[in-house]
Amino acid sequence: MRKIPFLGILLCSTFIISTPVFAEPPESSIVQLITQMADSPADHKALSEYYQAKADGAREEIALHKSMQISYGRRANIKSKGVDFNSSMQKHCASLIASFETAASDYESLAKLHMQKGMHH
Repeated sequence: MRKIPFLGILLCSTFIISTPVFAEPPESSIVQLITQMADSPADHKALSEYYQAKADGAREEIALHKSMQISYGRRANIKSKGVDFNSSMQKHCASLIASFETAASDYESLAKLHMQKGMHH
């Protein structure tokens, strides 16, 4: 009988359990609204809500990757063929955190812009 490595099972189950499911507005109608350039206050409100949902999703990704980064920091150092796995994974998480922070900030700015445009239309 073949044994499945515990670490492999743990990594796979962690990924499956921690993969977030986002309830976002349908992309096609929002993309259509963007390409037609929002004109009414309702259009701008819809775009504001869309961008806020994208910002919220990015913030969830930040929290997820911060949690994983901490987890890798607590583990015993694993080196394989000269590669420091934990350090590499912490750097990977830090890179994604920075990217998602930028995305969240950008999406929040767009949400505010469309909210203001909708109110002063």
